[in-house]
Amino acid sequence: MFDTLIPPLLALAGLPAVGKHLPAPGLAATGNLTIADLSLTVLSFMDKRGPAGLLLPKIRQYFKDNAEQLRHLALYSLACGTLITPAVVPFSNENYQQYEDAIKKWMTLRDSYNRQRITASHIETCKNIHEQLLSCTEEVTYPATLYLLAMLQRAAQTPDQWQRIWQSYLLEQLNTGQYIAYQEAALLWTMLFPDAGQQKPLGECILKHYKGSSVPRQQYAQRFIAALSIDLRDLRNLRNLRNLRNLRNLRNLRDLRNLRDLRNLILIRETADANSMIILMGRLLHVQEEVNTTGVAIERETQEIVQKVCEVLAVTKVDEVRKAALDVLWYLPARTSNEINSIRQLAEGTTDQDVRNGCAYSLGFANPQTQDQDAKAVLVAAQQSSVETVRRAAEEALIRIGRE
Repeated sequence: MFDTLIPPLLALAGLPAVGKHLPAPGLAATGNLTIADLSLTVLSFMDKRGPAGLLLPKIRQYFKDNAEQLRHLALYSLACGTLITPAVVPFSNENYQQYEDAIKKWMTLRDSYNRQRITASHIETCKNIHEQLLSCTEEVTYPATLYLLAMLQRAAQTPDQWQRIWQSYLLEQLNTGQYIAYQEAALLWTMLFPDAGQQKPLGECILKHYKGSSVPRQQYAQRFIAALSIDLRDLRNLRNLRNLRNLRNLRNLRDLRNLRDLRNLILIRETADANSMIILMGRLLHVQEEVNTTGVAIERETQEIVQKVCEVLAVTKVDEVRKAALDVLWYLPARTSNEINSIRQLAEGTTDQDVRNGCAYSLGFANPQTQDQDAKAVLVAAQQSSVETVRRAAEEALIRIGRE
């Protein structure tokens, strides 16, 4: 079955041959990004029976034949404080115990050295950790390992310039690669180069694509930014916004996370697709995540976003777009008296129960700011709303606030 499935999935995802499997001839990479994502997802779920497992013997042999590059990988891991490994957590108990032991050794090493004073002993210890991981893993990260191997090869002759070489390679993938390569390159960059200054070129590149006229690049950038927004939503659903600053490194894009440069583009364009709505949701989540983001300008922007969403809901017949638009209303800021009033008025001014439910959910997360003395009073008044879901949400919010 896997022999039958792998070739067409490789072709649809725009991925190269793996093992004995070639992309199905005559089947081009799909322009439908959802299908590309699903194709990669299916390949990933094959575990060691799929590309991730088929690549493992090749990777083991490569590092056996090129031991110095494994030493380079150890050096790079130490230089950035992140264990850069193609190994995936194994399933079998025996292999898992070895994997866990290797990770413990890495954690001990990570806490014992100075990144500015990496010694030969540190590199040797880290190299041994890499060897242990490769010996016990049952599969490799796919397709990230393909890009990792390519970057190692490019920097083989000048390992002291690895960061510049790797960043150049990743930018090349962003500017010329197909969709999966674009997403993988952006994610690898955020993991490998998390400092604000290092993130800047990535943010500038993706924003350039988003604002540009090249349709594929623009779609790839939009898709990636939408994924950031979904991450923020998933973190919000932990129901503890105070933890967001610790967890948001999941996709640590300091420049893109602001989403400020995107808001006007979204509102001006005549777009009404799901990704556009998801990005608007991300913008609202970001507003709530950052401090000092209240005031007239923010309230006006929120109203513009709500207006755009309502326009989309009035005309769309596509379930996916409607769901994404409604999601925006589930994450409206409710921190000031004006914001809380706006949510209440939106709910009371419609007969659409889905819109009312979204408003109620947002109101349930109300977080009245102490500097706005009227905010809590407005929330108390919302208990008298003509909309039952709003009344319940206001009551639940006040109970929660009283316990905090």
